[in-house]
Amino acid sequence: MNDELVSLSELRLAIDAAFSESSNDVSLHRFLASRAKTMHRGIGFGDGDQVELLQEFVHRYIKQVPDVLAHFHKISLAAGVEDELEAFLHIAIDYFLQPLEITASHRGLLKIMDAAYLAHRLIEEVNDRFIGNAGVSISPIDNTEDNVVMHFLIGESLANELDLAVHYSVEMLISQNALFSKQSLMLYVEAQKQNQRKQQSVYKEESAIRLALNRY
Repeated sequence: MNDELVSLSELRLAIDAAFSESSNDVSLHRFLASRAKTMHRGIGFGDGDQVELLQEFVHRYIKQVPDVLAHFHKISLAAGVEDELEAFLHIAIDYFLQPLEITASHRGLLKIMDAAYLAHRLIEEVNDRFIGNAGVSISPIDNTEDNVVMHFLIGESLANELDLAVHYSVEMLISQNALFSKQSLMLYVEAQKQNQRKQQSVYKEESAIRLALNRY
């Protein structure tokens, strides 16, 4: 398997194309303006226009997906579980290239926003399984809080349906007995635990994909 999936290049192109085609589209701004009016008080912002901050958050949330997936793939190679995790990477990419029917009502960046949520949630769920079963994280970021914000923006009904789609994919594809007992993964986990503090520092430096939205 190549160090970076060929389909990741397609994903980057698809995201760039979506932003280019939507450069003069105000539908996302209008959508976020309506959501900002009902924003949960637990989600705070820094100074500035609230809708503009939300839009910047959404843009960064979408654009970081390829980097997160690339790093996830890199870790799967290092742990020798690329064959087991490749299906998840392709599912995450297909969310963009072949959107789910339940997102059919959205267009442009709104549809890409849905796909980004699916991809981030998929990585979050797989990573949670690794933490629970192996005691280590294989994701370059903790995207839990950002996913909560995006869940609100997408809307409870649709977001819950997307969560179910992610949960179903994870349940269908992860075989815990086969994956978490694999010798290469066990060796990787042992090495990570021995050097956990140093490794966490490296991950933070390498990923450089922190969102700009400040929450207090």
